Amino acid sequence: MRILCIDKGGSRIYDHVFKLYPKNTHLVEIPEPTNGNNNAINKGILKVMKAIEEVKPTVLVAGSRGGKIVAKLLASGKWKGRTLLFGAMATAEATQCDDCPLLIVHGTRDTLNPIERVRRNVAGSSATLEEIVDGGHSLAFSDNEMERIIHRVNTITVSKVNRKPKPNPFALLQQLQLLKNKS
Repeated sequence: MRILCIDKGGSRIYDHVFKLYPKNTHLVEIPEPTNGNNNAINKGILKVMKAIEEVKPTVLVAGSRGGKIVAKLLASGKWKGRTLLFGAMATAEATQCDDCPLLIVHGTRDTLNPIERVRRNVAGSSATLEEIVDGGHSLAFSDNEMERIIHRVNTITVSKVNRKPKPNPFALLQQLQLLKNKS
């Protein structure tokens, strides 16, 4: 297993991952992808894509705003591998990938990306949601919990049952044509 952590710097989550898997974990630091700063997001995407080429990870790990970068990679199809998001932003975009093994670990008391929104994003997608009861946006775990979560992301499979149906752009036209033919 090779883990690529995506961070803007200073997350406790990555400390656990590095401690548990010191030889197999790599970090790519990204610019702060704040709202409206497309330049930082684009630079982050390029840095992560370069790191993916070099490291050849089996798992991407990101949290908070790093989730914005991963969400763009997932939604664009540039990454389809195992992905672990902690308290991540942009879960609506991340869950658009309907054939990606995606585990979202999210606190029920997250005020930046409320759990209700994350539940809606995950519903009907192939993503798996693990809720941390009373957890906020900055999640903290013991080494044992982190090891369990890493193991879980390595064992999830994409459920075809939960996939979002692909929209048929011609369905409405077909229905209108049927109605027109009946009249």
